[in-house]
Amino acid sequence: MADVLDKTTRETLDPKLKDLIEPSDRPRKGYLYCATCEHVIGHVADRIEVMGAHEHAMTNPYGVTHRFACYAEAPGVDVHGGPNAADTWFPGFSWRLAYCEGCGRHMGWVFERATDSFCGLIVSQIRTE
Repeated sequence: MADVLDKTTRETLDPKLKDLIEPSDRPRKGYLYCATCEHVIGHVADRIEVMGAHEHAMTNPYGVTHRFACYAEAPGVDVHGGPNAADTWFPGFSWRLAYCEGCGRHMGWVFERATDSFCGLIVSQIRTE
């Protein structure tokens, strides 16, 4: 089986998928996948630190603790709802829910402020190669 997509197929791909498979400076390995459906969520190269750490364990007002990792972007998530500043874990940032585009599973949150944003992906919901 060929490792190359024909031009017509490439032109009809979802733009996010096209970005992931087009030649780039990004390594071919290191993708992040949804642990449920294996949809591509992002890449380990987008790993960042927020408030001095890549991974955080935070507890919501309902007493549920979430362990999540921070990434500059996660093009494979679908963001829902308007920005919510209530109960944010990161001062100055509002948050929105992030779901897997493939299966709809809750993957984490997108944290936003006027000048930047990042994704917090629940560690148990993602896997790498």
